[in-house]
Amino acid sequence: MTNTKASKPVFTEEAASQEYAASLDAADPLREFRDQFIIPSKANLATKKLAKPGQSTLDGPDYILDC
Repeated sequence: MTNTKASKPVFTEEAASQEYAASLDAADPLREFRDQFIIPSKANLATKKLAKPGQSTLDGPDYILDC
């Protein structure tokens, strides 16, 4: 068996732009599911319960980060 290393992807300067990120989001076939998930901020990771913006906490199980 040969040991082949995957090469690192090369990104253009355009890939670091807000417009490029927005174009990828618009083309994402799974984008409609985004609102069904909570994407925690760094501040949220210290808490046991997550809340969506505008809500105090979510009903349901506790959010526990196992590190």
